[in-house]
Amino acid sequence: MVWIRQGALLVAGISLAILLGLAWIGFPGFLTGWILAAANEGEYFIAAHDVKLDLRGGLKAFDVKVYRKGVIGSPLLETQECRILFHIFERIRPGESRIKGLWAHGGIIRPAWKLAHVEGGGAPPRMDSRNPGARVDAARSMDMDVMLIDFDVLGVWVEQVSGALMKNEKGIHLSRLNGLVGRDLQRGKVEGSLAWMSDQQVSGRLITSFDPRALVPALKSFYPEATSRLERFSFSSAPPRLDLSIEACLRKPVSVTVKGRVQAANYAYRGAGIGFVNVTGNYVFGNGTNRLKLDPFLMVVGGRNAKGSLDFDFNEDLSTFEVVSEVDLATVLRLAGVRESMIKSWQLGEQAHVEARGSLNLTAPERSVIEASVEGEGIEYGPVRADEYAFHYSATGLTNHFSNIRGKLGGGSFSGSVMVTADQSGSNRVARVKAEIIHVDANALFKAVTTNRLWRTDGKMYGTIDLTAGGAGGLSGQGQLTLRDARLLRLPVLAGLVDEVSRRLPGNVDYRERPVGASGSFEVKGGRVSTRDLRIDGGAVGFAFQGSCGVDETFEAAGLAEFIKKDGLLGDALSILHVTDKGLGFKVVGTLDKPVWSFSRKEQKGFE
Repeated sequence: MVWIRQGALLVAGISLAILLGLAWIGFPGFLTGWILAAANEGEYFIAAHDVKLDLRGGLKAFDVKVYRKGVIGSPLLETQECRILFHIFERIRPGESRIKGLWAHGGIIRPAWKLAHVEGGGAPPRMDSRNPGARVDAARSMDMDVMLIDFDVLGVWVEQVSGALMKNEKGIHLSRLNGLVGRDLQRGKVEGSLAWMSDQQVSGRLITSFDPRALVPALKSFYPEATSRLERFSFSSAPPRLDLSIEACLRKPVSVTVKGRVQAANYAYRGAGIGFVNVTGNYVFGNGTNRLKLDPFLMVVGGRNAKGSLDFDFNEDLSTFEVVSEVDLATVLRLAGVRESMIKSWQLGEQAHVEARGSLNLTAPERSVIEASVEGEGIEYGPVRADEYAFHYSATGLTNHFSNIRGKLGGGSFSGSVMVTADQSGSNRVARVKAEIIHVDANALFKAVTTNRLWRTDGKMYGTIDLTAGGAGGLSGQGQLTLRDARLLRLPVLAGLVDEVSRRLPGNVDYRERPVGASGSFEVKGGRVSTRDLRIDGGAVGFAFQGSCGVDETFEAAGLAEFIKKDGLLGDALSILHVTDKGLGFKVVGTLDKPVWSFSRKEQKGFE
């Protein structure tokens, strides 16, 4: 009996040594070939540099490459190290896989749909060599745990992901999905489940907190349009959180439905900074539909919020919306995709209230229909600032109408409307501007129309303006303006006239600093502003002008300066010192900075 025990121990020792050798050194070449040959009876071909025994009940393989039979090209999967655990002692039923666990480290999974297929596609049916008429099928069912570490999956970096994979006659189910996806600032968690049925129906739920731009490499393979939209976002602080449910049919025609919620903080879209967003969305693709609906959404920018609903029809490039917003208007325009060059000259205050609804088509503006009401505080264009503003905006096709415009400017107010339409050719834009000005600071108003400081003056402005800009006629229109309590005569362009009048009038009076009043009508045509009835009341002297000035600041004018007889003893005394039955005629030509004056005595005609 001793020798039996010694023999058993010897056998056990030899067996243990063999097992340790297989685990440490690996299987010899003929056994490795036999193992791979058995594994390669399925629809996949597996190549490995080295195969060892895993003492937990499985195999370890190194430098593994997996090809799909019938597919020409690079391996579908490559990995530096792979471990497979088997059901050794468990009883399994026919058709069930003995694999209970798969662990792989350092590898790449390539998109199979980008590889060329042999004629007929897929692998040819495998036949049983012992019975040529019988077809051999792979395991019809399996239930195993899977873990991938440091993998490139369809171009997306997977730091670690694990889950339970179950296959049966109904399809493939992935449950308990958990892992880390992306690198650096794009890195975040993913968890959920997925079911891929044999009839190509797919369903699942994903909860993610990684930057969705990490998916761009994979999206380029089957949905390149999405990449340009993802690249509009910038998540510099923390990735967004997505909770999505997915329903899809991958048979042709393909259809996909995604529902869920998105939350993000401290990110940017189209360069506009956003503090927080909470969106419930529904995306539908297939059967001629490609639409994303966000209803409701809440966005917070600079402590102010916008809320409402948005509906994007990507097939029609059409956006339908209903929004109430307190966000500053400049940010709203950037988020809507309005070109930065259109708003860079405007500075819009943060106090803005917008109520808007309609549909917007940036590629086919003639299909847009928009209604909006806007109110705000603080709007600047260059050096001009309006303290308050309000207007109603409507767009139908290529016609844009700004109506009920009201605002405060330079201590006064303005109101009016702007109509922007296409000309008869449809290629140019024509704007019709109507405005009423009440008690507006003249200096602020002149700043709005010219940067030339030669036009700067004080005083209050009143009047009406009706202008048309664009189209074949260029700039045209007319208006009526009145200026009160203005030191108009100190303008450098009038220096020659004022000097000549001061020399002829008695007394030592500085007319440059004397507040005067002025009024007259004007007409704009062919790039020139002309007037026939401009009058300036300077107290002891009055002026009547007619002439024109061009956008190139060249001008010509003629008129009459008249000594105005005042009532009372002072007026009688001044009339003795000056001849009042004659006026001082004048002409001026040149430019605003280099006027040339000429004078002559005239009978007083038409200067009542």
